[in-house]
Amino acid sequence: MVRLPKVAARVAELRAEAAKRSEVTVDDLVAELEIMRKLAMACKNPAAGVAAVMGKAKLLGLIVDKAEVDQTLRRPMREPGEVKQMSLEEWQRRFAPKPQ
Repeated sequence: MVRLPKVAARVAELRAEAAKRSEVTVDDLVAELEIMRKLAMACKNPAAGVAAVMGKAKLLGLIVDKAEVDQTLRRPMREPGEVKQMSLEEWQRRFAPKPQ
């Protein structure tokens, strides 16, 4: 199908569009954010300036958004509804795989 002139022309057109979209680099974005930061400072809007600086830092990998993960360790109870928990050794003795 690529040998057909219309298909080949369309594929070339799509490739050109993709290449044009990928022309935006991190440097371009940083430069744009720098312009926005200067504009924010000129307009006396420090919140926008801070947002621009934070955006630059994230693009440059200086700040990474992280989600804190908290883990809760729960062991099965001896009997349903029982409040007291087993000790780790007790739990391992009872639920560890049996050697074969």
